[in-house]
Amino acid sequence: MKIEEINRLTGFDPKKAWKPEGYDPGYVSDEENEELGRILESMTEDDWKIGMIEVVNRWTGEVKERIYVDD
Repeated sequence: MKIEEINRLTGFDPKKAWKPEGYDPGYVSDEENEELGRILESMTEDDWKIGMIEVVNRWTGEVKERIYVDD
């Protein structure tokens, strides 16, 4: 099933969806890219086995809950 069919069935219109000001899902600044590279290079094998899920308030950005998932 294609996303267009799912949107039609659920009644979701992506053109009417709210997006935060300045939202661009495809843009990562050079500074952010360098920081992500440093973080990834500093990770150990154990770091890669543990995942973390954050529940974040979409309006305030406040982290409500952190869930750690071990491999």
